[in-house]
Amino acid sequence: MQVSNRWHRWRNLCDKVQFEVRAHAGCRAAVNPQSPGRVREQTTHDRWNKVNGLLG
Repeated sequence: MQVSNRWHRWRNLCDKVQFEVRAHAGCRAAVNPQSPGRVREQTTHDRWNKVNGLLG
């Protein structure tokens, strides 16, 4: 008789999900290439400056 509890089920599920994510990391990178030059950080900083300028 095999007995499992919630912790073991969650642990096994997390291990399997992590394995699949790692196995398909190359596929995801090919479909969604990252933006060069930290574009997202710059636009976030620009928006923050605009909002604070309007508040001032």
